[in-house]
Amino acid sequence: MKKIVSFALVALCVACACIFLLTGCASGRVTDGAFSQGLMAVEQGGLWGYMDEKGEIVIDCKYDIATPFGAGHAAVSEGGRSYLIDYRGTDSGIELASAAIVISPDMKNIAVQDKNTALFGVIDSAGNRLVPAIYDDIRFTLGGLIVCDMGDMSALFDSEGKSLYPMGYRIMEAADCVALYDRYEDVLIVCDVNGRETDRLEGVTSATLAGGYVKYTQIASDGSEHSYLCGTAVDIPSSQAEIEVAYGSVYVLCYGEGTQSYAGTDEYQVYTISGLQVTERYDYVTVHPEIGYIGCFAIGESGSLTEGVITDINAGRAVYRTMTAEEINSFRLILLDGVSLDYMIEADGAIYDGDTGEVIIAPGEGESIFGSLAGNIIIEDGNNGFVKVVDLQGKVLFTTAVGETLTSLTGREDYFFTTDTEGYMAMYNARTFRRVFGYDMRITSVNPASGQTI
Repeated sequence: MKKIVSFALVALCVACACIFLLTGCASGRVTDGAFSQGLMAVEQGGLWGYMDEKGEIVIDCKYDIATPFGAGHAAVSEGGRSYLIDYRGTDSGIELASAAIVISPDMKNIAVQDKNTALFGVIDSAGNRLVPAIYDDIRFTLGGLIVCDMGDMSALFDSEGKSLYPMGYRIMEAADCVALYDRYEDVLIVCDVNGRETDRLEGVTSATLAGGYVKYTQIASDGSEHSYLCGTAVDIPSSQAEIEVAYGSVYVLCYGEGTQSYAGTDEYQVYTISGLQVTERYDYVTVHPEIGYIGCFAIGESGSLTEGVITDINAGRAVYRTMTAEEINSFRLILLDGVSLDYMIEADGAIYDGDTGEVIIAPGEGESIFGSLAGNIIIEDGNNGFVKVVDLQGKVLFTTAVGETLTSLTGREDYFFTTDTEGYMAMYNARTFRRVFGYDMRITSVNPASGQTI
């Protein structure tokens, strides 16, 4: 039985999950995680409008629903009618089935649901229909390619709406390629992020997305089945192990039942893409690409975890000593720079260096470390009822008033919001601590570029 689980080792965030950003630009306006093409949807008095980067309301708060901007448009709903508006708040005349859009990462196009058919099509920044609204679903690749789904089949278009591959493929996007699998012809087509074909493989018996890579199987000349990762030299005989998942510079092998010293369980082992062994075999594995780590753990006779090791997905190395059962249940990872896993919080609430074990910062009496933001630490003072931001030397950079809460928003630029006891919000740049807007704006909620309402 597979034991791929989401174990309780989590990246620390404050009051909400880490927010993923849409990046790109159009009309010279860049998305930074909060402001999408220079604007952010805000709620004021129970209705939604748009604020610019100066903290000024530039499109009146009159909508029931408002989405982030993309390709020069946003979707809004007003009095039961959903439609697109431009930067000035002008009605584009394009009515929608719902106030929801999918924005391409390059910010050139948006996928919308047609009011009459309830099917999806694509519109560019000028309002031109690049792809007709005839598809069950539409998604964009990181390179801006358009994947159109109809049932369990898909077609691929470029960012200008030109057909690259007709309906009939299973389309998967990996970190650096797009793969199209024709299961009837046993053909796997591999394209770069711009849609240019780089490889065409025959005799492919299966193809799936294994994390950040496309995994496929072929029958070798000796009749044995092998598993491969697109774009790498990884070649694993299926009789020996299975490629479970792969991200960044590492992949995980699963040794199935009957191949271990004790039958009836699976074991997992981490290797680098270049073939170097990173860990020994363990019983349990948990994969968290969003914060860059893989955890491998041993299980004792009682079924509890007894020891484990953390692997940095990007660095391809173990970043923490072998952990005891007590440590597994008490520590949490924290990413001070948003990339490395060198820092972590243990049972006593202090932050330690993952390699040396030295204390980086320790909270005082009644304090607890709440998370990290822009390379600094957020500490909650339980005794006095406020939250503060300190640097790694312990210098206080920002302090909320008593009773206020703090919520972080990470992206190309990092921001945080404070909320007062009346429910009104203020917004700050987390690197400069410049206030974007204050409580006097009476903002009660925001819908940033990520589309995740705060």
